[in-house]
Amino acid sequence: NLLQNKTVCLRAPEPEDLELLYSWENNPEWWEIGNTLAPFSRYLLKEYIAESHGVYLFEAVEGLATEALEELAEYAFSYLKLHQLFVHIPIDYEPSKALFARCGFTVTGILTDWITTKDGYSDVLTMQKINERNL
Repeated sequence: NLLQNKTVCLRAPEPEDLELLYSWENNPEWWEIGNTLAPFSRYLLKEYIAESHGVYLFEAVEGLATEALEELAEYAFSYLKLHQLFVHIPIDYEPSKALFARCGFTVTGILTDWITTKDGYSDVLTMQKINERNL
C-alpha cells in the first residue's frame, strides 16, 4: 500500500487531529527544533488542516521514525517522482541528524544564524537525499 507498511501509516491531517496538532505545535520544548518562538492558535491550525493537500507525518512512536521517514522517501521518489528531498536541522540537534543520516541523507551545507533561538541565533545543517533511480 502507498504510504503504509506493517507498522507505519502516513496520511493527510484530519479535523479530528486538531487537538493533537495543537499540543505538538504549542510544546515550547520543540519550538527551537521547528523554528518557532510563539504558540499557534487552534484557528490557525484548523485552517492549516483544511488547506493541507500533502502528506503529514504523524507522531513517531519510539523506534518508528526511521521506518516512517523511509516510507515517506519511497513515496516521494516512486510516486511523486521527486529528484531530491532536503531538510534543515538545527546544528546541535543530534537525534534528527542521526535519523536523517540513517535514512541516507547527507550533509550538503550549513546555513549560518539561520534560526532564532531563545539565546539568539543558531546554524542549521542542510541534508539532502538524491533519488538515485532517476540518474
